[in-house]
Amino acid sequence: MKETITIGIKDVEISDAIKRKMDGKGFGNERVESFKKYFETETPILKHGLGVTTDLSWLELGDDRVFREGKTIVESDNKKLKVYTWNEFLETTDFSEEQKNSMKKKLDVSISNEKIGYLHRSMSNIIICSMPENTSLKEPVKIKNEVSNNSYTHLALFIGKNTNAEILLEINSGEESFFTHQTDVIISENSKVSVIQLKKPVKNSVCYSRINPVVLDDSEFRLLACDSNQRLLLQEVFARLKGNNSSARLSNMYLAGKGEEINSYSIAQHEGTNTFSLMQTKGSLLSSKTINRGLVRIKEDASDSNGYQKLESLMLDDNARSISIPDLEIHNDKVKCTHGATTTRIDEEKVFYMMSRGISKRKAEEQLVEGFYYPAINEIKDEETKELLLNTLMGRLREE
Repeated sequence: MKETITIGIKDVEISDAIKRKMDGKGFGNERVESFKKYFETETPILKHGLGVTTDLSWLELGDDRVFREGKTIVESDNKKLKVYTWNEFLETTDFSEEQKNSMKKKLDVSISNEKIGYLHRSMSNIIICSMPENTSLKEPVKIKNEVSNNSYTHLALFIGKNTNAEILLEINSGEESFFTHQTDVIISENSKVSVIQLKKPVKNSVCYSRINPVVLDDSEFRLLACDSNQRLLLQEVFARLKGNNSSARLSNMYLAGKGEEINSYSIAQHEGTNTFSLMQTKGSLLSSKTINRGLVRIKEDASDSNGYQKLESLMLDDNARSISIPDLEIHNDKVKCTHGATTTRIDEEKVFYMMSRGISKRKAEEQLVEGFYYPAINEIKDEETKELLLNTLMGRLREE
């Protein structure tokens, strides 16, 4: 029986003060409507397939703590990436009014039509990050998002044309916090961008996360999302290959410890011609539960497109449970798509061989788990970032 966590509101009127607060965050009317729908919507049981569900009824969306927001601090270590709060964005002269209106239209302020999605939409703090055209960076840009208590963050990254950059987004949260985090990435033409998103929460946190990349003509996008140490993670990645000759490589990695639950869903939507997507999920489970879903969707005009997906689960004990659901949705005959899923355990023969060479059993198992993640992590150029991701994942395993 799971202990109840209360993160919501009961019988709160939408006062003028609340409306002003929402207006100050932007998209005031949409926020008020979402706030109303939040009260009208039941806590969902998420359905993923025949007999496959995630029951969120233990998340009692009940008291007024939803308004006891913690701080959200977003900082960048590189002057090429400018960071604006919503009000700063409205007041800055760095963009013309036409540019601002165009950027506003590209913001997707709705995570989903579920109760938690309405909560995020009504409460999220919008942070705008902009990287100018013709930027080429040798070192990764580091963005830190420090959140405390309940937090609702909407981070929008606008990447200019002809840009080559790697961005490390590190999200740190407090103990027993509930937080939602949406990252929109709009990649302009002829750019090559990698985003590494690393969440480093304290135990018993609950996170609802969505990543929305939009890739325009002749551009490449690479995502590596790394997660561990969360009581419940609901994560969605929705990549739109909107431009011709665009590509997206989407990698999710996690280590789910005892009593933890991860629900991951990745979608690659091909809209332009000659597009390419590769989705891979790599997860290790120790007395935990995960549901991994992937969908390659080929739209009617996306001819000559290729889509691949692979869902991999590594079971570390007999109490681990993993469900993988790969899927294809194809509306054009001139394409190539494949999908697959594997569920494996640590190879005992490899462990025996390593032990015969003087390595302890625990160390051998740790090294094999590390090797499970290595193909995805090795695609990162920066050695310091590689070490950070591995230490986060393996550190969680060593705690058990």
